[in-house]
Amino acid sequence: MIDVAVSGLGAVCSAASSAAELEQALCAMKPGVKKTLIYDHEEPVAAGVVDEVPDQAGERAVAYSTRTGLLAVAAAREAIGQSGLRGADLAATSVIAGSSVAGMTESERAFFRLKSGHGPDEEYDFWKQHPSGRVSDAVADAFGLGGTRITLSTACVSSAQAIASAVWMIRAGRADAVLAGGSDALCRLTWYGFRSLKVMDDDVSRPFDRNRAGMNLGEAAAFVVLEPLERVKARGAKAMALIAGAGMTADAYHMTAPDPEARGAVRAIRAALGDSGMRADEVGYINAHGTGTLQNDSMEATAVRTVFGENESAPHVSSFKPFFGHTLGAAGALEAVSSILCINDGFLPATPGLKEADEACRLNHVPDGGLKKEVNAVLSNSFAFGGLNTVLAIRRA
Repeated sequence: MIDVAVSGLGAVCSAASSAAELEQALCAMKPGVKKTLIYDHEEPVAAGVVDEVPDQAGERAVAYSTRTGLLAVAAAREAIGQSGLRGADLAATSVIAGSSVAGMTESERAFFRLKSGHGPDEEYDFWKQHPSGRVSDAVADAFGLGGTRITLSTACVSSAQAIASAVWMIRAGRADAVLAGGSDALCRLTWYGFRSLKVMDDDVSRPFDRNRAGMNLGEAAAFVVLEPLERVKARGAKAMALIAGAGMTADAYHMTAPDPEARGAVRAIRAALGDSGMRADEVGYINAHGTGTLQNDSMEATAVRTVFGENESAPHVSSFKPFFGHTLGAAGALEAVSSILCINDGFLPATPGLKEADEACRLNHVPDGGLKKEVNAVLSNSFAFGGLNTVLAIRRA
């Protein structure tokens, strides 16, 4: 089986404007979620907002840009630059991008302008900005990527599934290089949608804590460049990690609530282990989906305990959501990038805000302050509305 390597990675989120800065924030245990005024709220609420969206300087001009697209281009720029791909290799590179929001932010702005009696901004074009497919278009056009172009919109597992799909495409010999990841900007639809479900915390979230009150939303983009390991070595590039495998399942249980028995999540974890060839006792760390909601956290803890048990040898677990919020379609890729940074540093950040674990969330939690630990194999969990589950298995290169 072909070993699929990460030859470049990039990220933009509320905690950092690059993967290099994100690495520093994670090691310093410095969360990027903060209280801020947003939309129609009179009081600040916690969210992972990107203060300054990077421009496209140095890339081809991309017409009809969106906030989601600009975030994607910035993260892709870093990943491609780190990979060293250029010329004909870059022109043959495929892109698989995940997004749940895409150009919704711009469509909302156009709607409110129309509602107030004004026409939309001159540069607004619904068909060229709103659809999810425009995210991969923005990245491919900016860097001249001429391979296969795919967009996945499967809620909060979108970018995790993009990475999994890229791995399987490379294994099948359908591509030599794939830029895979995702991007999402904040918009009113998701903000008020989650608030209507009463799963939002106006303060910084506390995943797995007995006093947790919900999640924080965030916006971000993250991408990895994936290639066969032998190809990376042959061109003298550096392999940062191996995406060893993935597992995907669906609960078929409820539109928004997770299966409390975690059957789909358990199958996804076991599928990732099987696809990667990992044994359960090889996994040293699990980057949890860990949103901070009552149902998701307890379901995920049940899944991890079912597969790995409850003894001291079970993998350490933490959630990075308080560092940058729940970034929806970007979450899976952002957390995979974060996991790679941490295992290469030999440092596992703790879950910020976790003071006393809920009895329903019994796990081998990373202790307060983080943990210096060398691990060779990790899992990155992603779960989404509709009961979609995707788990990525990652190995040290």
